[in-house]
Amino acid sequence: MAKKEKKEPLFRIGAILSENNVNNIVFAKLMKVNLGTVSEWINHKVYPEPYRLPLMSKVLNVNIQDLLIPTKIKEGKSLAEIETEKYKAQERNG
Repeated sequence: MAKKEKKEPLFRIGAILSENNVNNIVFAKLMKVNLGTVSEWINHKVYPEPYRLPLMSKVLNVNIQDLLIPTKIKEGKSLAEIETEKYKAQERNG
């Protein structure tokens, strides 16, 4: 029996969220999708529809190509990072 070939992930969404300490809940809200959808993207169960990539790029302050492969160090915080900081502050303050 042949071994099943492991495929490389197509998108780096989970890595980008993790690298920038972006909360999945905040990202889901900004993308106007449910948390389960974000989880499926992160775990490579499904990939986002191509029409979502421009918004995803804007929300995360990355080039669309960065969603596929890392290209350069970004400058400044993304909208998702800023909103995650607000979200965490709200959770701390009740």
